[in-house]
Amino acid sequence: MLLTIAVLGIVMPLLFNVINSSFKELRKMESIQMKNIVESRLINRLEEDFRTHTKFKFMTADSIGFYTTRDQLFQQEVSYFIADDVIYYRVDDSDKKVLVKNVNTLVTEFEYYNYDNTVKSPVNSDSFIIPEMNTMPKIRLNYQFTLDENIVSNHYIKVRRLN
Repeated sequence: MLLTIAVLGIVMPLLFNVINSSFKELRKMESIQMKNIVESRLINRLEEDFRTHTKFKFMTADSIGFYTTRDQLFQQEVSYFIADDVIYYRVDDSDKKVLVKNVNTLVTEFEYYNYDNTVKSPVNSDSFIIPEMNTMPKIRLNYQFTLDENIVSNHYIKVRRLN
């Protein structure tokens, strides 16, 4: 009986350590998976909207709005806003939906580029005028957000085909 207790005294801490490290790795994998889900949701939403966009309504460093055509049947106004440490998404006049939380608003912004990768600034310094917007060749969203104490920093670039 004494031998069994001694063996258990040696085996149980080792077993507890293995289980504890397995849970730590599981939490780390869940965090990576959540980061990928949040980032994929953002990129997929941008890709779908820009794939069907027709013309722009407004473009600033913290927001962009444009019209899309869905199934060649109807047009929707789509808007993205960066405010209050959140990237919001809105279709037509519906309520804003949260797309990404815990956003670093000092880094997260829309940028607009010419084909030679020079930054294209709006003429009136706040936003672009209609002819400028609809001849904009490149749009870039730089984003940075925090998820489970991990900082995710990346960018999305859309190169438009102009007619």
